[in-house]
Amino acid sequence: MVKIALDAGHGLNTAGKRTPDGIREWSLNDKVRDKVVDLLRDYDVAFIHTDGNEGQTDEVLSQRVATYLEAGAASLVSVHHNAFTGDWNTATGVEVYVDRNCTDADLRLANLIYTRLVAYTGLKGRGVKRANFQIINQNKIPAVLCEGGFMDGTEDYKYITSDAGQSAYARAIAEALIEFHGLKKKSASATITNKPTTKTEVCTVEIKVLKKGAKGDTVKAMQTLLIGYGFSCGGKGADGSFGGATDKALRAYQKDKGLSPDGSCGPKTWAALLGV
Repeated sequence: MVKIALDAGHGLNTAGKRTPDGIREWSLNDKVRDKVVDLLRDYDVAFIHTDGNEGQTDEVLSQRVATYLEAGAASLVSVHHNAFTGDWNTATGVEVYVDRNCTDADLRLANLIYTRLVAYTGLKGRGVKRANFQIINQNKIPAVLCEGGFMDGTEDYKYITSDAGQSAYARAIAEALIEFHGLKKKSASATITNKPTTKTEVCTVEIKVLKKGAKGDTVKAMQTLLIGYGFSCGGKGADGSFGGATDKALRAYQKDKGLSPDGSCGPKTWAALLGV
């Protein structure tokens, strides 16, 4: 498993780090970070962060770096949003920073993110730059600091506070990390009990998102797990075809388990079905 430090820059209450109308930079950074985590949920990766995921802890930069290194992070991406004057202005664009004494790996990761960040957001590219920011000022692991648009820029503001803008920023980071680390999707082994017949089967399936219309052994494994929880799948049993009856059974299961009953068997539903 690859460990990645995904830093949401600053804390919720860090002075001065907010838009002119009061949106905290941490809240923007955190939304992007959460989306990166979601995009990489199916990959063999673990994320490390130091803010308690609530922004209440604004750990000093030296301790953040120490925590990430001690945890064995393979890379560090610090997620930020920029500011110019603090009042509304016309500043715009995205940029990625590396340390002034950067390594080749730092530059490679920075460029993988930067090219995607410009392409996916459509914002002005301000370049890959060098600076002595403490969070990236070490050469033990590849580290970059990303600025995803200006919080006080009137045009950037509209984009970076939108779901589309945050998703584009996250996609750039996630895809860059996949390429940089050569990340692979997870596979899982599960012991599946078909309670109506007391038959136990062991199968290895690739855990992937399943929706209505899907077919194959992974669908069959999901159906068997649903039957094991008392849903009939329309009386057809596990036939490997994700039709209307399976959709109804899955939604009922998701509702029963407090999950979003969207009829899509994604990571959270798989985790519940497999008990992990």
